[in-house]
Amino acid sequence: SPGDETIRTGLAMAASSTLTAFGQSYRLTGQFTTVMTDAEYDPVSSTYGVISGLLPADLFQVTAVGLADSIDLTLNGDQTFSIAVASVWDAEMTDDGIAVAFNQTLSGHLVSGAGSVPFFGILSGSVTFYSDNVEKIVGTIDLGSLGQGSFSASGRSRSVPEPSSVCLVISALLVLSTRSRRQPVTPMRI
Repeated sequence: SPGDETIRTGLAMAASSTLTAFGQSYRLTGQFTTVMTDAEYDPVSSTYGVISGLLPADLFQVTAVGLADSIDLTLNGDQTFSIAVASVWDAEMTDDGIAVAFNQTLSGHLVSGAGSVPFFGILSGSVTFYSDNVEKIVGTIDLGSLGQGSFSASGRSRSVPEPSSVCLVISALLVLSTRSRRQPVTPMRI
């Protein structure tokens, strides 16, 4: 059922991803992970058709590589996201996938040998879902006066059981293992 799992997608930046910052051009490299934690399936809910989740800071490893230097993009903690997908839930999956637009804020720091500069940015674009669990994200990043760029990233989604489900399985295994270790009881003879 929808609430029983979390969907994790590890995405790698495509070679065509770029950032222009501080008057220089950079190639964006690295990877990041999205974690979908909730999807609203109740048609009477005000958030019907919205998937939401996290962009974990510790799994965001994106670097802008230039001719003379590089800049690490770090996040100010886990970033939340939400994407409205209700309009495509009944759509037929084709070889071209199903694309949904997004517009998301992002905050963090640009870190280089020269120091650290805070940023607040906006990611805009589309995420395309394919039948083989591949996702592709294409869009732009606007860091205001610091710079702009374009990016493309793709990866495969996988289900991760909820922690409570994992605990239940571990508990069942422990009970079974203790039962198998018990010494057989010999019946008393009268």
